[in-house]
Amino acid sequence: MERRVGLTRRRIGLRLAAALATVAITLPLPASLAIAEAPVSPTCGADLITLTGTVDTSAAKTYLLEPFTVPEGTARVEVAYTWDPVAAGVIDLGVWDASGTSGRDAFRTWSGSRQARLDKSLAPEIISPDRNERTVVAGPIEPGTWHIELGIAALDQALTWRVEIRCPAGAAAAPLAPDPVDPTHVARPDAGWYAGDFHLHAFHSSPGGPEPDKMVEFARAADLDIIPVTEYVTPAHWDRLGATQRANPDLLIWPGREVISYFGHMIVLSETPSNIEYRVGHDGVTIGDIQRSAAADGALVSLAHPTIYPPATFGSACRGCFYELLDDTDWAAADLIEIVTEGSIAELGGTKIPNPFVRTAIELWERLLREGHRLVAVSGSDDKQGAKYGSTSTMVYANQLSRPAVDEALRRGHAYVKGLGKESPTLDLTATTTDGTTAMFGDTLVADEATMKLTVTGAVGDTLTVRRNGTEVERVAVTSDPFVHETPIVRVADEGTLGTFWGAEVLNTTKAPGAELPVNIANPVFLSGTARPEPKLPTFSAPSVAGEAAAPAPAVTANPGGDSSSSAIWIIIAVVAVSLGAGLLIARRRR
Repeated sequence: MERRVGLTRRRIGLRLAAALATVAITLPLPASLAIAEAPVSPTCGADLITLTGTVDTSAAKTYLLEPFTVPEGTARVEVAYTWDPVAAGVIDLGVWDASGTSGRDAFRTWSGSRQARLDKSLAPEIISPDRNERTVVAGPIEPGTWHIELGIAALDQALTWRVEIRCPAGAAAAPLAPDPVDPTHVARPDAGWYAGDFHLHAFHSSPGGPEPDKMVEFARAADLDIIPVTEYVTPAHWDRLGATQRANPDLLIWPGREVISYFGHMIVLSETPSNIEYRVGHDGVTIGDIQRSAAADGALVSLAHPTIYPPATFGSACRGCFYELLDDTDWAAADLIEIVTEGSIAELGGTKIPNPFVRTAIELWERLLREGHRLVAVSGSDDKQGAKYGSTSTMVYANQLSRPAVDEALRRGHAYVKGLGKESPTLDLTATTTDGTTAMFGDTLVADEATMKLTVTGAVGDTLTVRRNGTEVERVAVTSDPFVHETPIVRVADEGTLGTFWGAEVLNTTKAPGAELPVNIANPVFLSGTARPEPKLPTFSAPSVAGEAAAPAPAVTANPGGDSSSSAIWIIIAVVAVSLGAGLLIARRRR
């Protein structure tokens, strides 16, 4: 069966049906006048059905929802798709079930453009109650109207899309038992510094992404204590990591997700049962709506790689990666900002070079602080395969290694960034007033002056810089190990609403000769006339579901043409493009 539709068919059809229904109710019509019915969605079954349609460039960065009917007794739903010409654009695939077209209960999968591609001879996505498929939320196959979601991520010319669907019948399979992580788990009871990679991907983000045990192996190799599992869009992993946490009680496994909009990405750290929206612009959804909903569920909200691949230079090389939504951001619901992505260093032809997007992200962060938006700087590898977990990391000082303690520490800003992960030096920052009151990273002192003490370990030959309100005001050579530097800090007249903030960086000049690499970036201390309000802390409760070992993830063949390579290559291309000052035509990054 084949059905050809256009971009606005569903919206126009529904409006027409509603209008005609109103006329039918309010006006006496001649018996000879037949009223057109709204299009009926095709019913899938054991035989393949095909949906197809065309879109033109006006549809870029929008979403198309195509209905199909799942009959009673369906055992599973299989979906595959493609578009032609392939080079004309990129389409992302999602599926919503009979519960609706929004909300966690209705969401079944979102795989970007990485899976179920007919043009790449990839296997279809399979939605069933008993399979832990990549990106797919396992659950009952309820009969009714389901929807294929086609996200028109990028479009240079008109194209034709095609979706193939099968719904084999069969006895209902026993569903996978939910096995979520216990958010009250205490991995280590002692206060101290704990390392996290606050943007990483695993099994449910891409073909070849590491399964849970391998994810942990990679994290341990990177000396990580905190493993935030921030898969693309899907909540599929939220009910699947309990056994992994129990098998690794000394680590903190923290499920979240990466919100992928076509205008900016965002890390949501923690499960958010009230909303899993990501479609900025669809049905009036704004990034502020998503942030407020996430914050209401107790999650931390982080702006991901906000200055990477600006579209003015790179076009759609990394779709939506550059954060274009500053004016629509609800700053009261935003907590963190990712200032280092993948690491402070890249490599080009065997030569190590600075990551060009680190300094621009730091500049944005410091500008936002001056404007009164109190965001805490963090970093993330954004690695999809695991081998580069911890290529940059964030050190967090928490009262214990638990989700409540680390969450609180991040909200207070008790953290600093290691631009090169475990290869970076360590940094300590304190500030003390004349009456002996002491503060650390992220704290506010109600004082006009204080003494800031910086202690650096493992950085002989590097340079320590002191920054006031985002401007470097002092630099000293690191000549001993450990190296201690004290400097007076004061409030200044042109401070913003947060007060005068004082931070520090450690710059390395040997790893990329001729360049200064920020290997440590401190969250600053603030001098202010008023105390900072206490952060609002979420409440964490043990899951109501008994912890049972979930079924293991099935083996999945790596995508022969998907986004399985390290995104460091895009950093390299970016350096070349920036250095040449040219807008290069770059192959789209398959997110």
